[in-house]
Amino acid sequence: MASIVSCPMDFHKHPKETFNCRLKFRSYTYPLTKVIYKWHIPTPIALHPRLKLSKHKLDISYQSFNISTFEGYFSIIQVTFTFKEMIANKLFHVYLPSFIIVFLSWLSFWISSDTLPARVALCVMCLLAISAQSVGVRQELPRVSYITLVDIWLLGCLMFIFGSLFEYTIVKYIEAVHEKHLKDICDKNDSQTPKIQENNENNVSLTNSTYYTTPYYPLVCSLVFD
Repeated sequence: MASIVSCPMDFHKHPKETFNCRLKFRSYTYPLTKVIYKWHIPTPIALHPRLKLSKHKLDISYQSFNISTFEGYFSIIQVTFTFKEMIANKLFHVYLPSFIIVFLSWLSFWISSDTLPARVALCVMCLLAISAQSVGVRQELPRVSYITLVDIWLLGCLMFIFGSLFEYTIVKYIEAVHEKHLKDICDKNDSQTPKIQENNENNVSLTNSTYYTTPYYPLVCSLVFD
């Protein structure tokens, strides 16, 4: 006898899921008094020696029991195929690469806020990389309408990378507001500070207040002596 069977699978906990596929054999005509099913001991189930699964570990268990129906008692034998996901496969193909991508995006925190192209390019490249990885992981799974555990992980990585880009935007906005505030103070001081005449003894004159910027500091107002 040959048969092709299907097994319902739940991918909510992917890649930590465990699938139990049960296959039962029974007679619907002959009751227990006429037919009794028993497994052949000691090798009730034989697998091909070259049969190997690349992403799952297969465990097989079997049992025999009787059930009671309106028509009488019937003998049943059952075999259970347990498929366990090997986490090492996802560790090196999903978790470790996504962790490295997030770590690379956080390196932008050590880059000066004045280097706009470097920080933005690094964060955008990390966003594209994690998006491409998410699409690749989705293609390996059957099409399901719910969110899996690996989807939540990749979404969290995406939010961390987007947060590093959002943090840079907030920093630039605060710097711009701070520089504008200091510039207004300097302009106000310029309008209130009188011009000082040249000192003949020291030959030093104090001109109007000026302001300048440095790569690492906001707008600084100072007095420049000539």
